[in-house]
Formats: sequence, C-alpha cells, structure tokens
Amino acid sequence: MSLKSLADKIWITRKCRINLSERLKKNNLFSQSLMIWYSFLLIALTIFDKNGSFFKDSYSLTLILSIGILVLSIFVMSMNYSERAIKAQILYTQLDCLFNQVESAVQRDEKKLYEQYTNLIALAENHNDYDYLKTQYDLKDMDKTKYPNPPALKRIDYINFFCHQFFSIFGWILSATLPLLIFLWTWTKS
Repeated sequence: MSLKSLADKIWITRKCRINLSERLKKNNLFSQSLMIWYSFLLIALTIFDKNGSFFKDSYSLTLILSIGILVLSIFVMSMNYSERAIKAQILYTQLDCLFNQVESAVQRDEKKLYEQYTNLIALAENHNDYDYLKTQYDLKDMDKTKYPNPPALKRIDYINFFCHQFFSIFGWILSATLPLLIFLWTWTKS
C-alpha cells in the first residue's frame, strides 16, 4: 500500500468515525429526551386520572407503563451512546494526527504507519454502513483539492441513504407520538 492510498484510507476512516460519533450523540440526546417525555406523560396521566374516572383500571395501567419505562431506561443506559461517542471522537482525533504524519512521511515509514493505523482502529467500534454512506454523500460536494478521489455513489447508495434518513426520522416521530396516540385511542374506547 502506498502512502497516498494509506492517507486516503485514514482520511475516509476518520470521516466515518466523525459520522459515527455524531450519530451516537444524536441517539443519546434523542433517547434521553424520549425517556423524559415518557416519564412526563406517565406523571401527567397519574395526576390527571388520580380518581380513576378516566380509565377503568388506571392503577394497573400506570403500573404497567412505569415498568415499561423502567425497562426502556435500562435498555437505553446499556447502549452507552455517550461513552461510545466519546471513544469514536478520541479515535478520529488520533486518526487526524496519524493522517498528518502520513502526509509528511517518507516511503520507508509506510509499514510502521500502516501498523499504527490498524492498531488505532482496533481500539473502538467500527462505523456502520450508514456512516460510510453519509461520508460518501458528504464527499460528493466537497472541494476536490481536499479529497480528490471520493468514493463513487451509485444510485442504490442514494436510495439507501435517503431511506435510512426517512426511516430514522419516521421512527423518532413515531416514538415520540406513540404514547399520545395510544392515550387517545384508549380514551375514545372508554
């Protein structure tokens, strides 16, 4: 592998890890906000229906919802979004330093630099296909002097990228509105 191809590989990996870090930060913010929203709705339901006049068995309903929120919060905490984002951020800053070393290296350092690269990327989780697609999408409009040979996007890549974007936004909206929809549906059935 030449120094130029190693530099390109490091640059792409670094950009993918930036996207990974940003995605994990968004997931952390959304999941924490969702837990606060669900808790607020449960408290509002408990206060609103304190006499049990709104729902037939409000005690059982609030108990089930409380257990559901507890299980969901344990699951969200186990995902460690924040910690994983920090690890990815540390890695991409280290990759940036390595990229600068490769840019100023001579041919005899190539094997040592490639070894450093493989050791670095083993320290944190790998990015997923979406992070790589986002990198490709971001590079398509980038100044060619910064990265002259961006990976080509095929039509299917565009479709995958926009489908992922759509389903992520749809999932977020559905997650936030589902309790209200269930509440309204239950209220109309009572």
